This record gives sequence, C-alpha cells and structure tokens, in this order.
Amino acid sequence: MPSEFWAASELSRGKLSKVDDSGDGQFVDFAGYRGESFTKVLRPQPHGFSSHPPADAVGIFMRHGSSDRLSAIGFETPSRPRSIPAGTAVLYDAAGNLIFAKGGEGVRLTAAQGGVTVTASAGNVLVESTSGTITLKRGGMVVIVSDTRIDLGGPGGQRVATEAGFSNKVFAIL
Repeated sequence: MPSEFWAASELSRGKLSKVDDSGDGQFVDFAGYRGESFTKVLRPQPHGFSSHPPADAVGIFMRHGSSDRLSAIGFETPSRPRSIPAGTAVLYDAAGNLIFAKGGEGVRLTAAQGGVTVTASAGNVLVESTSGTITLKRGGMVVIVSDTRIDLGGPGGQRVATEAGFSNKVFAIL
C-alpha cells in the first residue's frame, strides 16, 4: 500500500476488480484512491448470507491503522433496488432476480431471468394459504384453488366428471 494513503481515511470507497470465493473466506481485489490497488483483501459476510459481487461493484474498505491490513465491506451495483419502505428487506442479484420481504404485504419472489426451482431431497413440498386463493398460471392456463373449490382454466366453469360422478369441488372451463 502506498504510504501517502494510510492516514487519509480509515474508511474509503473502492471499485471491485476480482473475487476469489473458492476458500474458507471470500477475498477481493479492488482499486481505491488513484494509483492505489489491493489484492486478496478479506470480505467478511454474515452467517446465512453469501454473495459474489460482479466486477465494477462499488463498496467500502476499512484500513486497520497504518499497516497494510484491510477489510472490504459491501460492494453493490446499480441493480440494487432503491426507495424500499422502512422495515422491508430485499435479496437481489445483478440480473434483476429478487426476493422481497414486503412487511405487511407478504413476500414477493421475482425471477427476472431464469426460473424458480423448489427441490426437496426428502419429504413433501407444501404450498399453503390459510385464506385467499392459490393461483397457478402458465400462458393461458390457470388453476385456482380456494377454500371450497378448484377451478381449472379460470374461475367458473362446469363440474368435472369423475368415476364416482360429477364433482362438487372441481370445476373446469370447457
């Protein structure tokens, strides 16, 4: 580290150039002040969360006194959701995918690119709602599950015939 920078600030901004996420800790390379660059700087992450910021993300690094020891903090991109309400949280990536905990409005999961996969290595997968409806849509196909009925093709329709007769719970648009 160039000696003229050590006393400038304990916290500084930096632009990310490389991430090594292959070992026990994540280490980043980035540029700080003009002419200042760092390699293999530890970027600690909280338990239960891991991210791999893309090149050119901007973050903060902390200098540990006048030594060459540093810690990198954050590193975000322009895709970070902004102006979110107080008390909410968003997990996002550079492609626009997000999981948004919207407080009293519930949770929204958006796959802007790719799809959504739910995998259970054992046991069941449960989708449950104690009120309201559960709606599945793909193209023009719709399945609606409410407290009293299942509608295939959209709301309404005729009772579905089963081996035991016409159903009082499953309806379909012909």
